[in-house]
This record gives sequence, C-alpha cells and structure tokens, in this order.
Amino acid sequence: MALINCPECNKEISDKVKACIHCGYPLEQEVEPEKLKQLKQETKTDSEVETQEERQTESFLTKCKKILKDKKKMPFVIVGMLIFFLIIGLIIFNAVGEKNVYNEYHSNFYSASKMMLLGGADSEEVTRMTYNVWRNTIYKERDKETDPYALEKTSSVMATFNSDFNTSIRSYFNDTETIKKVTGIKSNQIVVKMIIEKLQNPPEDYTRAYDTIINLYKVYNTLTDMAINPSGNLQGFSSARNETITEFKNLWEQLQTQTPK
Repeated sequence: MALINCPECNKEISDKVKACIHCGYPLEQEVEPEKLKQLKQETKTDSEVETQEERQTESFLTKCKKILKDKKKMPFVIVGMLIFFLIIGLIIFNAVGEKNVYNEYHSNFYSASKMMLLGGADSEEVTRMTYNVWRNTIYKERDKETDPYALEKTSSVMATFNSDFNTSIRSYFNDTETIKKVTGIKSNQIVVKMIIEKLQNPPEDYTRAYDTIINLYKVYNTLTDMAINPSGNLQGFSSARNETITEFKNLWEQLQTQTPK
C-alpha cells in the first residue's frame, strides 16, 4: 500500500480506498498507472522537501545548542580570567610588599649604624675628659680644660688639687654640659637597642653586614657604658678606652664596605 494525494483536497490517502476519507471524493475507478506514478512522485517530492526542512531545522537547532553551550562556558572563561588576574595581582602585591620590607630593613640598618656612630662619638669625648681629669688630679697638672674639676673650690689664691681623683670625676659629671651629654648617651643606647632588635632575620645580601653590625653593637655598648660609669684604675681605664675606640673604628669602616647601597 502506498500513499497518494487526493485529487480533490490534496490530502494524503491510501491508494486502495474507494473514496477520500477527508472530502469523500469517489475513487471507485483505479487510478491510471501514470497518474499513480505522478501522485507517488509528488508525494515523494513533498517528503523530500519536508526532510530537507527538518534537516535545516535540525541544523539551526544544533547551532543554537552550540551557542548555548558556548554561553554556558563563558562564565567559566570569565572566572578563569578573574583568577588569572587575581594571581598576577597577588604576585605584584607580594613583590611590592617584599620591596617595602627590604627598604624598611635598609632604613633601620642605616639608622642603627648612624646612631651608634653619634653615641660612640659622644662617649669618646666623655671618656677623654674623664681620663684627663682623672690623670691631672693624680699628677697635679694644670690644664684650663680640667682645672674647673681637678682643683679644689676654695677662695685661696693658691690653687690646690683635689686630694681624691674621685672628687674631680664627680665634679666633672655634675657639670651641666656633661649631664646633657651623658643623658644623650643613655637615650642613644635605648634607641639603638630598639633598632638592633628590628634587624633580626636579615635579607641574604645583608648577612655579612648584619654580623658586623652586631659586633659593632657590642663594642658600642662597652664604650657607652665606659662613658656613663667609668671604673677601675687609671691605666686600665686608659687601655680599655683606647682598645675599644680602635675596635669601634675598624668595625665601622668594615661595615661601610659590606652594607648594600
């Protein structure tokens, strides 16, 4: 059995029916072979047209589906790009942060060395005057710089040296200018200590310089303590002072060659 189109209403019907089931058109006589062939050909052509249209429709739907898939992928692409730029941003941020940390370390290192140099210079001056007052009192040598401290405070025309060098040293340390210098040295010690504590865990290129500045710090403390509170005998004080100042200068010069610019 084949399908043909009704000659009257053009709707599909079987070639075996006697009348069209749609419009009632009589088909009692057999359809001529040529006519049947033509009807079948028309039916086939219509089917092919429908198949082509279905394929076009399917092709269109396939394209639409692909577009929809691509759109679904777009959020993932955007998220991926955001993650990428976030990672780049973090890398840049960390690099900037590391540079800031490095610069801060360099600044603290420079401040520590500078403060120790200032404190060391003041301590050198105080210990120099301490030694001279101490010595001139013992050997009764006049000197306009030490006389105000080594000589007794009397109304006598004849100048008399203090019988005890400790009296002369106390007189020097009670002087207004000396008090200012010693107070400054004590403050300097506090500041240097705070900065030195920040220099732990140095960057790689500061390793050698860090070892040197720690050694300098130890010598600095010895010299400043000697200025604040002199002790021992004259010869021992003089030797310790000279050795400490020499070591301080050597370490300072060494530090200048090791500190990154």
